Amino acid sequence: MIINKALYNYDYSAFNLTIIEHIDVFNLFKNEAKVFILMREQHYLDTLEPEYNILKVAGSSLGFKHSEESRALRS
Repeated sequence: MIINKALYNYDYSAFNLTIIEHIDVFNLFKNEAKVFILMREQHYLDTLEPEYNILKVAGSSLGFKHSEESRALRS
């Protein structure tokens, strides 16, 4: 919802999407690929400190809280 609100406030032209790294996991086992991808994601979370990413640990939703509305929809 944070990104959604920002898009409404600032318009799409204020944002861009950039691929900062291509990760080739073709020769890795599935579990190895997952670990490697999460390691790279954590690297970028730590170094770039993205403004709109509310989760600070790659692959974890620890600290995320659903809104009352989304909890009601799920129940």
